[in-house]
Formats: sequence, structure tokens, C-alpha cells
Amino acid sequence: QDHHLVEPTPRETRRMDNLALQFINWIEFSLEMEQNEMEVDLGNVPVQNAVGNLDAVRMHRNTQPTVQLNRDSFEYNYIKKQQLHRCPTTIHHWQLRDLLQVQNRDEAFCIQKTSISRYNLQLQKAEEELELSFEPTCFAVGNGYLVAGGNGGQLVLKDLETRTVRHQSQIGRKINNSVFVAPQGDDTHIIVSNNDKTVRVFSVNSHMENIATVKFPFPMNYAAVSPSGTHLVTVGDSFHTFLFSIQGNMYHRLQIFKEFNDSGMSCAWDSSGTKFAAASQDGTVCVWDIRSSNLLAKFKSHKAGAACRCIKFSPSSPIDLLVFSEHQSYVHVIDARTFNNEQMIRCVSGNEEEHISGIAFAPSGDRIMVGMTSG
Repeated sequence: QDHHLVEPTPRETRRMDNLALQFINWIEFSLEMEQNEMEVDLGNVPVQNAVGNLDAVRMHRNTQPTVQLNRDSFEYNYIKKQQLHRCPTTIHHWQLRDLLQVQNRDEAFCIQKTSISRYNLQLQKAEEELELSFEPTCFAVGNGYLVAGGNGGQLVLKDLETRTVRHQSQIGRKINNSVFVAPQGDDTHIIVSNNDKTVRVFSVNSHMENIATVKFPFPMNYAAVSPSGTHLVTVGDSFHTFLFSIQGNMYHRLQIFKEFNDSGMSCAWDSSGTKFAAASQDGTVCVWDIRSSNLLAKFKSHKAGAACRCIKFSPSSPIDLLVFSEHQSYVHVIDARTFNNEQMIRCVSGNEEEHISGIAFAPSGDRIMVGMTSG
């Protein structure tokens, strides 16, 4: 069985056999930028030990692990090496796949059954961070907080510095599809997208008071605030992507974009706050610039009908990337400087297919984590 890395070429992909992997729960890709010549060195990838009583990851290297890829106009070596971690993740709703969060270079968070676990990437050990009385359908980590939502409207906020739960409540009876942590000056806002056709905004400093509610004619699946805190982008059970301006506690709709033929599942901002992207269940990813109403770029999943579930821009770093995951097995890495170069990565071995629970960048922007569900 072969693990396939696909060579980065402009809007096309070619398969490159490098590595055989078994029982993958986490894949960690390291990213490096080189001038003109790219080298993919998979010869010394460390084998990670198992967590608990699980067997260690087994890995077989190719007899010729170093591959030279010459691209005069292409400066990125997306995948330099990989590390594998045994920390199975749990998906409680088949469509909701933003279930992997990274707080710092050495720690990641994921859902394991009814708990949020903190996984140490160096020690290769997971510990329970937040035990819940419900099955979490979404969670987010940011600005020193962890927030989790459930399929019955449950909402829990934990302060990661004091390690105390600061808030527990229930927002109606319908499912929370996503939660987002947004720094706003001295405050922190929690943005909750719910199946009751709303996006709600809660203020942490005001004891989680519901300070704003944006209503829609359909269930909402995801909402993301720009790094500057001045704009909001949302997607839901429609073909549209909505852009809002934020002025205090007021949200004003600026534009509506229609490029999809199915529900929008995820959206994200780049580190500058000028570009945003959205991913659809129809297998389409679109990118826009807030300074124009025109579509900036469009990408497709590896085959027709393969849903796109999660999308992320890299944080501010020398490497500007856009990454999105499909429902199963595939992750796409795109040069976010020009949006002209795309690399597709198959994250499982052989002909097997495996669900992806989420993707996340390390804060430095030089590593990508991909959550898998095998166990």
C-alpha cells in the first residue's frame, strides 16, 4: 500500500508514491519555503509511539526517499516531512468537521467521545481538558478560552489560564453547528451559528451576555470574524456567502455572493483580513477580496460530489497558504499569494477512505495538523 503525495503544479496534480502508513489518527505536515528548487525528504520521518494501549504507528519508507522537484516559477516546498500521532478524534455530526484546534506549537485540542482532549505533540500524550455532559458537535480555542457547542443548543466556555468553566447554558433546542472565538479590543466575543437560523454573539466580559443576533431564513453552519474584528463572513444551508461589517454590537450586511450549488459548510479569513474563503458541500471552494465583489479564485474537490468540509488560511508567517479538507481522505494546499498553485494530499494509504475531522495550522504557520477518525 502506498501513501501518495501529489506534486504541486498549476491547477493540476500528479501522483508521487513515497510512503506507506498504517493506522493514522493524526498527520502533521511541516512546511518550508525554498527558492525555485524544492526537495521532499521523507527518509527520516520519526515513528510516533502510541497513546494508551494502542499499537504504535508502523511506517515503511521508500528506498529512494529524496525527490527533487524543479519549478522555476514556484518557490514553495509545501510538504517537507510528516509526523504521525495516535490520538483518534470523534465526529458527532457527519457534516461538521472543524474539530481540531491548535493553541501553540506543542499542543492541539480534539474531540474524543464526550470530552475535549489536549494533546501534547512532543510528549505524544493526550489528557482530558473538558468533560461534557453532551456530545460536542463543535468547539473552538482562542484568546485563552475553549468553547464547545452541542446538538441540543448546549454552550460551555472554559478559561484555559485558570482551568475553570466560566459559563454553561443552552441556546434553544437546536444544534450548534459552529463556534468561533473573536478578540474584540479588551473583550472576547463568542460567535455561535445555530440551526435555528441565527448567528449569535456573546460577550465574555459581560458574563456571556447575548449582545447581538443576526437572523437568516435558513440554518447557519459557520461564521468567522476578520482578524481586525471589523467584518463577519457567514455560510449556511443556502447557496450564498454573506459579508457583514461590524460596528460595535451592530452587524450590517454588505454583500451576498452566490457561487455554490449546495450548503456552505465553512469559511475563513486570511491574516491580513482582506481576503476570505468559503467551502461548500458541493465540493467547491471560493475566495473573495473585500475590496471587490468579483470572485478571486475557485477550487474543486478531487472528484465531483466530494464535499468540502473545513477551510483555513495560514496565520501571519512567511508562508501564505490556504488549506481545505474534503469529507474523506483528501486535503488541498494552495499558494495564497497568487492562488495559481495547488497541491492535493491523500492522507490515507492504498484504496482505503477515511473521514477527516478537521485541519489546523500551528501558530507559526509552518505546520498543518490533519485530524483522522481511525482507532
